[in-house]
Amino acid sequence: MNASDDDDLKDIGFVCRYFGGNDTPLHPSTAYRKIKQGIIPPPEEMGGRMSRWRMSKLRAARQRIFDGGKKTEVAAPARDSIRRFVTDRVGGGGQ
Repeated sequence: MNASDDDDLKDIGFVCRYFGGNDTPLHPSTAYRKIKQGIIPPPEEMGGRMSRWRMSKLRAARQRIFDGGKKTEVAAPARDSIRRFVTDRVGGGGQ
């Protein structure tokens, strides 16, 4: 991975697969609900109706899920729920 990988901008389809897995990706409405809960970072508005996420922020959010929510303000029940959800879908440590 190089520094430019962290700056890559990803669309909602990628976000859904990244947090839900390729076989059973999150539904976009579920991803946006997780954004409201503070589990998935909000997108950057690119203008018009286009939003994108920085890979570095997605990677950090997923790592926090597997690290037990350190450095996050997500409530424990929501954090535990999404950790179980992601673990069941992508398995293991999320790498």
